[in-house]
Order: sequence, then structure tokens, then C-alpha cells
Amino acid sequence: MKSSRPILIFAGTILLLLILLFGRLFYLQVLHREEYTIAAERNRSRLVSSVAIRGTIYDRNMDVVAKDNPTYTVQIIPEELKEAVLPRLSQILGMPVEEIQAKLVENKLPTWDPMPLRTGLAEEVVQKIAEQHLQLPGVITQIEPERFYPYANLFSHLIGYTGAISAEELAGLESEGYTGGDNIGKIGLEKAYEKTLRGEKGKQIIEVNAIGQPIRVLQEIEQVPGKDLVLTLDLKLQQKARQILVDNKMNGAIVCLSPQTGEILAMVSSPDFDPNSFVKGIQPKEYQTLLDARAFTAKTTQDRFPPGSTFKVVTTIAALEEGVIDPETYYVDCKGFVEVGGRRFNCVGVHGRQDLVEAIANSCNSFFYTLALDVGPEKIAKWAGILGLDEVTGVDLADEVHGVIPTPAWKEQLTGEPWYPGDTMNMGVGQGDVLVTPLELAMVYATLANGGTLYQPHLVREIRTFDGLPVQTVVPTLKREIPLSQRTLALIREGMIRATDRGTTQQIKPNGISVAAKTGTAQITGEKQDIWIAAYAPVEKPEIVVLLMDEYSKIPYGSYLAPFAHDLLDIYFAGKTGVTP
Repeated sequence: MKSSRPILIFAGTILLLLILLFGRLFYLQVLHREEYTIAAERNRSRLVSSVAIRGTIYDRNMDVVAKDNPTYTVQIIPEELKEAVLPRLSQILGMPVEEIQAKLVENKLPTWDPMPLRTGLAEEVVQKIAEQHLQLPGVITQIEPERFYPYANLFSHLIGYTGAISAEELAGLESEGYTGGDNIGKIGLEKAYEKTLRGEKGKQIIEVNAIGQPIRVLQEIEQVPGKDLVLTLDLKLQQKARQILVDNKMNGAIVCLSPQTGEILAMVSSPDFDPNSFVKGIQPKEYQTLLDARAFTAKTTQDRFPPGSTFKVVTTIAALEEGVIDPETYYVDCKGFVEVGGRRFNCVGVHGRQDLVEAIANSCNSFFYTLALDVGPEKIAKWAGILGLDEVTGVDLADEVHGVIPTPAWKEQLTGEPWYPGDTMNMGVGQGDVLVTPLELAMVYATLANGGTLYQPHLVREIRTFDGLPVQTVVPTLKREIPLSQRTLALIREGMIRATDRGTTQQIKPNGISVAAKTGTAQITGEKQDIWIAAYAPVEKPEIVVLLMDEYSKIPYGSYLAPFAHDLLDIYFAGKTGVTP
């Protein structure tokens, strides 16, 4: 009996070990089989996503204005990355360890998925990573597309830029296949046409060896490139418009468009910015400087300004269409001012006896102060609304604002104060509380030019596949027909023509081209004012509307802008743009 005791202990121990062994096998192969199968699969294979090539953006003549260029990127696989690797990687990339760690904390991808760390690597950096790959487990390099804007600032407010998707954006778009580290359109057409431009990612499952080196591709899903956009914009006209603002240090806006279709031919705002700065990540100091300068605000669509005398066409329309005056018999004797309630409202000169056409040509404030009092604020506001000055134009850009057209009820609700005759007089000449966006006002003049059709302005002319096949041709969108009488249109047109012949806009006309134009000045503060000019040409069959605005100008007259409008019209009619009406 004594001799059998050790044998029993030994047998019991063996049995216990076998029970533990089989228990562990049951735990691994039955209870957690799927988990460990996935882990084993990850150890021998890697899922690599390839970013889809984003659609190219062209101007109307097929000049490339935004495209993807191939660039080296470095990615890290958090599950394979060792903490001891970070100092070495930091030295190679010239990137602080703390910044790498912060990106790891922010990462929303599964820990075994490659996470983008830095793009635009120089070849020598890629070479260093390749040479030291054994000391850099979890670090890989890849060639991926990077957005490039060849004309830098030129189209910044229109095309916009792309950047890394934020946590807030990802929360709303994860169901659409977006992941952390993806780039997304932030503003402009890049944002408005994100779904069109984006494309679909490709995927590869790659077999790797024990040290993570790729051996072969096990499975592949090819990427689908995004679609291309062909814009209504003309590169040469856009370049000239921006040159005018930059060379003359104007803090303003320019709009050129077709009155027959609503196609925008050029549209610029100053100050602007270089969208390429955002591709690799803009520095906080540079970003704050741009913010302080309000460089991201497109004055054409995202800001409002008093239109000054360019608004007089609206007062004229209200007077004629409401039957308030007979233009054959309505005259005002301009003495250089109008006095109401003990307050003097000045004119730009002493014009003497003025009829409607002469008052438009001379931009006579005395005439329009008097006319506004006869018409009344409600009728002026009514026709400003019909012409679209209190609603967004619907242009295919995000974050558009609309103008402000005051009324007595509006003022009382906003300030609790009554409406005074002086409010009506200021309203009649486009000052006081009247505010418009430059694009809204350009569309008013487009409506006058084409005979009463208010179009929705647009920037995209055509959508194409990556290999150039047409997907969609954008047709003009009619907002509404405005019932303007031929007499009203003719009287306004004649006043604007006289302004170019001997009035406030004589320097605007290109050789042999008839032009109708109107200037405007809105006093802001002290010696500063917003100055405007709006024009269309040729008068017989208008093809183009040009509008310029200089904010806080030290020049007191909109006629200062006439030579610049001339330059834009000259480029258009010289046949350099290839634009067809």
C-alpha cells in the first residue's frame, strides 16, 4: 500500500495536467475560436485601404484648376507599433513624439488598420524608413493622392480646399464609408460636390511574414475614382479679376456672369488664401492670421454691403411698375440737396431739372430722394424682394447669405423705433439699412439685361467620369419670370447708356461695344465708403454682366471702378476667353 501512494499522486498530477490542458484547448478552440482565428489571420495578413483619386476640376476651357498628385505617405499600425519606436520615427520625420502620440489618441480606426500620419514625404525620408524597417515595426509607407491647386489663391473662395475629416464630421458620415484620417471637402465646391468628387476606396488583403513585410496580395477590390467637374469659370477672366483687386489693393469683390444662363464666368473676393496650405496641415499662427483678416469669408456670397446708387434701378422699377409716376411728366429740380424735417440730404452735385433717364445717368440723389418719398418703403421693398435681394441666389456653394431689405414693420420689430421719412430717402438710394451681397446685385442687373428672367447662378457646367464621359450637363435653372414692362426696361437701359456716354461711367466702354452701366457709393464712416459699378454688354444682345465692389474705399466715387470694368469687358470681347453666350 505504501508503494502505491506515489504512483497515485503521480497519476493524479498527470490527470490534473491533462484536464488543464484540455480545458485550455477547449477555451482556445471552442469558446474563443473566432477571436483567436481573427488574431492569427491578422498576424499573417494585413488590410490596406487605398484612397480613391478625387475628381479633377477644370475651368470651362478644360484648364486644370484642382487635381490629385501622387505623394508618399507614412502610416502606422497602432497594434504593431512599439513605444520604443517613437523616438526613431520622430527623428526621421522631424515630428515631435508628442504629436505622434496625440494622433494615436485621436485615431478612430481599428488598431490593426493603418493610420495616416504624414503626407508629402520627401524621397530621402521614404528611403530612410525603408532602410530601417526592421527597427520600425508597425510603420509603413505608401503612395497616395494629394490634392493640389495649381493656381493657389486664384479660386480659393470658389473651389475651397480639402482637409482631414474631423471627429464631428466623422460622426455624421461614418455610415457612408468615411474613416478617421480621410480627407473631405471643407468649403467651396470641394464641400458642395463632396459626394461627386470623392470616389470609392480600394482595398487589398496582403499576406505578410513574421516581421510584417508583404509577401503577396491575397485579395483586392479596386478603387473607383471620383467624378470630374467642368466649371463655368474662365481662367483668364478670373486671373484678370483677381489682378485688379491685388494690384490696386482693393478689399472687395468682382462678379462676371452670363445674363442669359446664370453661368458665373469669374468671381473673386479679397483678401483670399492659398488652399494648398491646408493639404499638409496649416500652422496655427498662419491660420489665425487668415481668420483675423476674414480671408475665409467670400464677400461675393457670404457678406452684405450697402449698394448705394446701384440700388436706384430698384427704386425706379417700383415707381414705374406700381404706376406711381409718369416718366414723361415727372421732374425734380436738383439744387444739390433735399431738406426734410430740418435735415439736409445732399446730392453729388447741382443737376438742375432732372427727368428719370437723366437722373439715372447723373446718379442724382435729389431726384431719387424725392422719388422714394413718392413711392414709399413698402413698394420699394416689394420689388427688391421680387428681384431676389432678400433671398439667397441658390448658387452651388455652401453658406450663402442673403440681403436685408428694411421696412417700417422690420425696423419697429428690430429696434422698437418708428420709421421716418429719412429712412425712406436713404432706402431709395441704397443706403441706411439696405444690404445686399455682390452676387445678388449682379443677378438684378442680369435680370435687367435679359429682359426680366431671374436665373439661379451656378459654377458647375458639366459632370464627367474620370475618363471624360459626360454624366450630367447642367442646364440653366429659372427662378422666376419677373413681369417688367418693356417701357421700364427701356428707360433704365437708356439712363445706363447715357451714363457711359456722358455720365458717371464714361471710361468703361471697350472699342466698338455698347455698354449700359450704373455706379454707386455708400458712405460708411468718415472718409471711407463702399463703391460699386455694375454693367452689361453689348446693350443690343447682352452676353456679360460685370460687377465690382471696393469695401472701405478712400475713393469717394464708383466711377473710379469704370476703367477696371473696361479691362474685364475688353478681355471678354477680345475673344481671349472662348466664352460663348
